[in-house]
Amino acid sequence: MIESTSQNHRARLDIIVQTSYRIVCQKVAAGSISIYNEASLQLHLGTILKELGQLYEFSKSERFVIELERRFENIYTAKSNGDARCDISAAFFEDNILLAQAFIELKYFKKSDTPNSAEATKDNRYGLFMDMENLEQYRNKEEPKEGATLCYEIAIAQNSTYANPNSRSLLNTGNGIMTNVSKNSEGVITYASRRDVCLKGNYMFEWTSYRDDLNCLIINMQ
Repeated sequence: MIESTSQNHRARLDIIVQTSYRIVCQKVAAGSISIYNEASLQLHLGTILKELGQLYEFSKSERFVIELERRFENIYTAKSNGDARCDISAAFFEDNILLAQAFIELKYFKKSDTPNSAEATKDNRYGLFMDMENLEQYRNKEEPKEGATLCYEIAIAQNSTYANPNSRSLLNTGNGIMTNVSKNSEGVITYASRRDVCLKGNYMFEWTSYRDDLNCLIINMQ
């Protein structure tokens, strides 16, 4: 028996996000969809999320809703100076009451088309940290019920450098993710001359390589 509780909606929401992510990766690998930039990734993932999410509406009173570029005010991070926009948000409502929600930030790292050009892999990886800092802030803004807000960082990279096994380490070790990056006991990440990123959690980076030019990552920030 399926109980209509916030925990049940949370579990369904996690299944929807994780499954939609895998579908996108598999479709790109099969050549049935093409990703050119973050906007096209947002479009394809958002479409799949909406269609799959509606299949998980199990009563007439339930609604699954997604929103692109959701705005958050008073977010002051390395990425946002007071005004932030989340790439995708998804939520379950029952009788217009918010029961569970998910925030998703996206990154697409396109390999340079110019021969012998240097790709800014360090800067791109630091961009992941900035997204994750924002996600932690989004979660603090709206919490329908304890544990009912989920956050995900999703990235697709053409360069297999990102999926190097040396990158699969805990963020709090201070190495393996990116050179010249360290995270102190207060959770502050310092990189080059960029603004510091402050992360409260420790997260695992585990890339899945579908082929040399298709490397995918999802970080479940729970």
